[in-house]
Amino acid sequence: MKLLLIVLLALTSCDKSEKPYFTPEQGDVQPNTNSTNEVESPGEDAGVPDAAVESAKTNDLALARALPLEGTPYDNMEGELVLKYEGPSGEFDLYRAVGDRQSVGGKASLESGMVVGISRSMVLVSQPRILTAKQDLDVIATRWDRAASRTGKEDLHPIKKGEKVNLLKAEKDGQCWMAIAADQFVAGCPIVEDFEAEGWTGDPMPIVSEWWVKTAIGGARGWLPVDEVSFSWEFKQTKKRR
Repeated sequence: MKLLLIVLLALTSCDKSEKPYFTPEQGDVQPNTNSTNEVESPGEDAGVPDAAVESAKTNDLALARALPLEGTPYDNMEGELVLKYEGPSGEFDLYRAVGDRQSVGGKASLESGMVVGISRSMVLVSQPRILTAKQDLDVIATRWDRAASRTGKEDLHPIKKGEKVNLLKAEKDGQCWMAIAADQFVAGCPIVEDFEAEGWTGDPMPIVSEWWVKTAIGGARGWLPVDEVSFSWEFKQTKKRR
């Protein structure tokens, strides 16, 4: 009988297994509660706390919170952005902080066809598109570190074959905002000849993001989330002065 109990205990201890770790590309984000790296803050006016990113063993950018980035999802377009509300007329919440739907700061009435004025625009990226470099590359990048971000300095940065690059947002003139681990930079948008990811055909957009604009409507001020169902937009060409 004692021998049987010993055998059963040995089998039970061998049956234990660890849960697999999933990267953001697989749909689950596993934040690291032991150590985080701070990334550049969008400023106090945005009302967004500094994003915390995982200090990962790989180059995957696992976001503990959505990463706030200046601009719109359509910064690669030229001209003045005109945002128009196309949904049914009604009253909508304006928020004190980007992405925080608990921080209602006022109410705004929107009517169908109404143009919404924009004083500031932010994109919250909660799931970047993770690309793998097919070969060794040298890219000209700005915003490589905090000092470069403040000065706009350009730097040559090598990307090794097999390295993971996180595609965050399209910028102007064929540039994209990207990251390797917690280091953010702006460089030429990745192309399928140099990078690959499952189902990716060269689209410079992240997998999951939200667009928020700061506006003032009828005396109410705050941040308003923009969706493609209720809003339309166009880029109005501005006349150049002679």
